[in-house]
Amino acid sequence: MTAGACILWLVTQEKSFPVYQKIVIGVCALMVSLLIFFDQGTRSVVALIILPVLLIKIFEVWKRSKLRFVISVFVFGVVFVTLLQFQLFFRISGIPAVLPYPHPQILKWATLDDTTDMFSETVYSLNLVPASHDFFRESVLVQFLVSPIPRFAWPSKPTSQVIWFYTLHRWGIDIYEGGGNVFPGIVGQSYMSWGGWGPIFLGLFMGCLSSMADDFLARNNNFPNLYYRAIGVIISVWILLSYRVISPGFLYPVIIVFFIIRISSMRRVTIFV
Repeated sequence: MTAGACILWLVTQEKSFPVYQKIVIGVCALMVSLLIFFDQGTRSVVALIILPVLLIKIFEVWKRSKLRFVISVFVFGVVFVTLLQFQLFFRISGIPAVLPYPHPQILKWATLDDTTDMFSETVYSLNLVPASHDFFRESVLVQFLVSPIPRFAWPSKPTSQVIWFYTLHRWGIDIYEGGGNVFPGIVGQSYMSWGGWGPIFLGLFMGCLSSMADDFLARNNNFPNLYYRAIGVIISVWILLSYRVISPGFLYPVIIVFFIIRISSMRRVTIFV
């Protein structure tokens, strides 16, 4: 559903489609997006749906007018953050997530109600490990490889203990028993598993991955095919979300979008020939 909603929003930017078709497709995209927005509850998933088409639209505005680009970035940014905040309040109503800061109201707004994990949680993770627990030695690569295997086929499939342990000590919530979680950020996640070498290796990996995404976007910037350009944007959004936590779950929609676009492209070429 996430991948499908993302592609539907992209289709609304298809210049060759009549306006009435774009309206119908946009209504379908909105319905699916609202269903995920209220039912799934994860803001990162909503970002995967909405951010790609917003970024592509902003890039097009940049080419036409720099002033309109600045205004668009501000407006889209305010609206997008407001939507995510509303989803957060909808999801965690009743969860005692307020942390003991000296100026809670100001800091809660500045930190998106204490959920900017990639920025605000690293120090706490350094205090937890190895003082309260040995290094977890969790491999993100192994998690990506075993995650597609369904639980009924492998009942004892390993689950991430880093996020469970961190959320339990930070918010007092057992994520395998109830809802709500907080992430240690990409630096904290890698440190809790591998110590000081973790952030160094992961930094090199994310740097290479970001460079590849930038190169892909640069090469396809003027490419007429909207969907190929969108692949680079969607991957970039996933990289941004990964600074909260590197999770296979957030990558699956990206992979599905890629395969849908590739298969659709092959089918079009076959028919044309």
